[in-house]
Amino acid sequence: MDLSIASGSLLGHIDGFAEGLFYLKPESGGWSAAEIVEHLAILDTLIADVVYGPAVPAERVADAQIAEIRTVFENRTSRLHAPEAIAPKGQQVSKAMLTEQLRTARNRLFEATDATDLGLLCTSFTHRHFGQLTRLEWIYFAIFHGDRHLHQLLQLGSRTAQVSGTT
Repeated sequence: MDLSIASGSLLGHIDGFAEGLFYLKPESGGWSAAEIVEHLAILDTLIADVVYGPAVPAERVADAQIAEIRTVFENRTSRLHAPEAIAPKGQQVSKAMLTEQLRTARNRLFEATDATDLGLLCTSFTHRHFGQLTRLEWIYFAIFHGDRHLHQLLQLGSRTAQVSGTT
């Protein structure tokens, strides 16, 4: 999966989300579309900071963890819990502002594909499940994580449209 394509798909869907439905929380619980986008913006900004941060040569292939990262995020039957640091704060921020924050973070990641050595191991943060990741693995982490939430947005969009009677 390509970062540019994945980001375009994610941002395009967010742009198409009706402003009035963007803040509705599902009756069954969980995050609203606004909270999902806020979470993505927070995490992708942090990932970009890690990717541009200190790194050392990896003593393994740069993509060693990508398959495992993909497997974790593609497993839609398991619920993943966001640590407090990357959980949405629930602030009433405009859809445009949240989308711009996410777009900025994704652009930084895209630029990192040309501006950095993707084979280096990032040392400023160790993931609680995957351990230290290379810059390449962090970029794929953002892709797969964003795709997981895109599926949630698609489900949320269809449910909120039914509730509001727009289908």
